[in-house]
Amino acid sequence: MHRCKTRHCGFTLIELLVVIAIIAILAAILFPVFAQAREKARQASCISNLNQIGLGSMMYSQDYDETFFSGWGPNGDNPGLQVWRVTILPYVKMGGKVPQTTGDLYDPTIPTVPLFQCPDTTFMAKTSYGYNLNEMTQGWTDSSGNLVFFWGLPESAIHAPAQLVMFADAASVGQSAVNDPYFHDGDNFCNLSNIQPNPADCGPYRFDPLKWKPDAGNTSGDWASCDSNLSVPGSAGDWEINNARRPIFIHNQHTDAVFVDGHVKAVTANSLKLEANDPANVWFNVPH
Repeated sequence: MHRCKTRHCGFTLIELLVVIAIIAILAAILFPVFAQAREKARQASCISNLNQIGLGSMMYSQDYDETFFSGWGPNGDNPGLQVWRVTILPYVKMGGKVPQTTGDLYDPTIPTVPLFQCPDTTFMAKTSYGYNLNEMTQGWTDSSGNLVFFWGLPESAIHAPAQLVMFADAASVGQSAVNDPYFHDGDNFCNLSNIQPNPADCGPYRFDPLKWKPDAGNTSGDWASCDSNLSVPGSAGDWEINNARRPIFIHNQHTDAVFVDGHVKAVTANSLKLEANDPANVWFNVPH
């Protein structure tokens, strides 16, 4: 009977080390590729969500005399029920209970609408997306100082629908202030009718949005979610209060955004740092 000599049976230590080294090299090459592929898939799902939100927004506008969503404000005995994540519900697929009271807006037992969550931020309560509140509404008061509680703007008031972000990935990021020495750039109010270069109000800004991460916490008053809106620098309000509700750039240093005309694309972090009247700025409703 033929028997192999001991030195010819199995692999030598050198051969095993070579095989292990090859496997390690292939893993080092392929794992980042797989991770990027998964991130691309999550981003595609996020873009799909925003596309549907954009379509729902346009249908809402057509039903309400070409006027966009309002922001937070009184609604009888239940303030807050006019926010977009409630008023858009008849126009999008959803599951669960339609909020009937202010408490329902934050009730953790009421399921979050899947459409409102980006796959990268499913831990957030209620929504991953923020409405560009100050640029899409009349603000807390109108030009005469009357309280209007963020009534939605008419389509005719939007200067460049294809150049204004309506919704984007957003979160409360106040806890990130310790990581960004210029976090408070843009805290002051920017007068869009008289824009002057200044990082305190109208820019260009020095903050670094790539350092902003969603806050820890998942309950009302202390949660990662932006609740319903995002703020832009120079708008005061939620840019600096309510745990700083701002855009976040979680998709390969981009944020996914749907514009007023309905198109969706990824937007860079640097876009938020531009002066308010810069032709490339997509966050302010100013003439271009």
